[in-house]
Amino acid sequence: MLRQYQPLERSHARFKGLVYRFARHGLIIPRKAKIYGSFFNPGKSASSSMLPEKVLKQATVNSQLLLGHEQQPSTYDTFDEYCVPQALRDVIARDFDAIAPTDIQRRTLSFLLRRESVALSSPSGTGKTLSYLLPIFMNMQKDRDVYKIPTRMSRPRAILLLPTRELCDQVYRNCAAFSEALDFQCTVYKGQARAKRAWNRMKKSQRLLMDVLVTTPRMVRTQVESRRLFLDDLRYIVVDEADVLISRGHQYIANQVLNKVRDRNLYEWLWPVQTQYIFVSSIVNTDLSNLLSNAFPRVHRISTPSLHKVPDTLKHRFVPFRSVYQKLDYLCYILQRAGYQKNAWNAPVTRVKSLTDDQSGNSEEQIVKSGESKTHAVVKHGTPHGTNRPGAFKTKRRVIIFFCKVETCTSVYYKLQSRGFPVAQLHSLLPLKDRAQVFRDWSDGKIPILCATDVLAIGIDNDIDVVINYTMPNHAVKYLRRAGRAGRANKQGLVISLFTKSQITIVRAMRQSILTKKPLQNISNWFANYKPTYKEWVQRKRNAVSKKLVRLILRQSVPQHLEKTYVAKRGTLQLPWHPKTIQYHGGIPERQHARIDDRRAHIAHEARKKILARKKKGSARFGHSKTHRFSKSFKNVETGYQGSDAPRIMEARRRGGNSITEKYGN
Repeated sequence: MLRQYQPLERSHARFKGLVYRFARHGLIIPRKAKIYGSFFNPGKSASSSMLPEKVLKQATVNSQLLLGHEQQPSTYDTFDEYCVPQALRDVIARDFDAIAPTDIQRRTLSFLLRRESVALSSPSGTGKTLSYLLPIFMNMQKDRDVYKIPTRMSRPRAILLLPTRELCDQVYRNCAAFSEALDFQCTVYKGQARAKRAWNRMKKSQRLLMDVLVTTPRMVRTQVESRRLFLDDLRYIVVDEADVLISRGHQYIANQVLNKVRDRNLYEWLWPVQTQYIFVSSIVNTDLSNLLSNAFPRVHRISTPSLHKVPDTLKHRFVPFRSVYQKLDYLCYILQRAGYQKNAWNAPVTRVKSLTDDQSGNSEEQIVKSGESKTHAVVKHGTPHGTNRPGAFKTKRRVIIFFCKVETCTSVYYKLQSRGFPVAQLHSLLPLKDRAQVFRDWSDGKIPILCATDVLAIGIDNDIDVVINYTMPNHAVKYLRRAGRAGRANKQGLVISLFTKSQITIVRAMRQSILTKKPLQNISNWFANYKPTYKEWVQRKRNAVSKKLVRLILRQSVPQHLEKTYVAKRGTLQLPWHPKTIQYHGGIPERQHARIDDRRAHIAHEARKKILARKKKGSARFGHSKTHRFSKSFKNVETGYQGSDAPRIMEARRRGGNSITEKYGN
């Protein structure tokens, strides 16, 4: 028996489209919805609320933005007051080394235990992982023991979305501890080269009968589209490091997964299983804020006052260099003084001494915090005209060295390894097995020094003592993420940043922000490494020449030929030189090289067509097949080879290869 509801009349403009759709097609609602092998019979109170009006209101309601308005923490000072079971309290004390809830945990635990959707934001190392794992496992225990909801194959109760493989392994360890205490099944799936075979192996070993799935958004989308993973029983979904996942760098794959679940939740009277959304981030950017405002307006936004600020437990040391080639000597020097080098190597010590004894001043600044007054202070080592020896940190500390590029990371890694330092490298271009093995050894403490890119700057918590920014980031957000690897859980940490003249702008801004306790989210140095287009490069040259001519005119010392040219062009002097047509010009960035090659090939093809048309006195007709034949027959003017293979043959000949030349001929 089916019943049909007529839509309600609404004058608001936002309701017109949906009301018209309901009136045209009709809205059919089943009286009984099948769930867990039985039937769900709604009562009178529930039936009265199952109206299209509620669906429309739910889709258009605007909740109050809690970001910027501090949520008052609860008065509970221990986990016992939150009715946490004894088994979970033992796991918290053993694995998380926590006795009392932190600030962000006291602000969010009450919301999450009531199954309300929350977007929590707090700096790194403040206990965000425990703040969402604890209420999820407590609610899952209630679902299993009180409501008697069973676990079904390939239908997890909770999904944790994470950006990197290393973070998946780290969160999986914490989930496995909770799962073992409460007898739940937790599975991690990071994806492999043969994802289908890996999923089938999990199916044979009964690992798909899971309660919690720790994975990446790409793997969820792949398995859902291939009908190997189902979201029917999904009650909790966590987007950890949401500012990273909901961004252009991850191709908005997490948005697709969230939209699939959100569309189901809009019709709660049709689908009895509702999902709780938990967004976790240490940075709130524009993409995340827009997503929460537009797609999830009912999510509570909770943040701490220390958001976008550097933790108080960190010391910051900024070391200037005249050239990037001096950084390696300084790095070897401080690592050698810390006792990490097995074989004595005195060459960098001599170079660093000569570098720091320079009279011009290579002053190093260290920003620390005094313990009692809780105010920042600047400590300068040495004087501008005296010796300035670089201070080293304490011995046997865990060190991570961050780089912006994989090439720089690999180069410094091999140089440190050749000089006897116990070092390893980790970046996205490593093979998956090597990458997993390096991270496993790093987590176990077998490797004290690690060279890594920003892959490890997201969410990793491995008791790191020292963070060295070998390459200074161009945005303060990346600096916060890197610095957040040290000084976690109220532990002391040190951040050493090596910079040159091109990064002086962002270093000064960061230094001032740390001293004044202001947020760091809007500081950027992106223009320092910006590569201008050819038009911008030409305009800069014209402006420089024009300014020079104006300066000469004011001094009344302009040569006669330049003065005539300047007056004729009215201050917009054309360049007397032109870029070379064969090679790439220095002002053209690499991203435009392929476009230039395609344009050259197209111009040569069109020119060949016109030449053939003139030879046939305009009687030639160019169809698709003939155009393809002509494109293979004409010769490239620059290389002398035929067809679209000319650039490839030219490149092979430049490298010294003869196979392609022998195949196509000269």
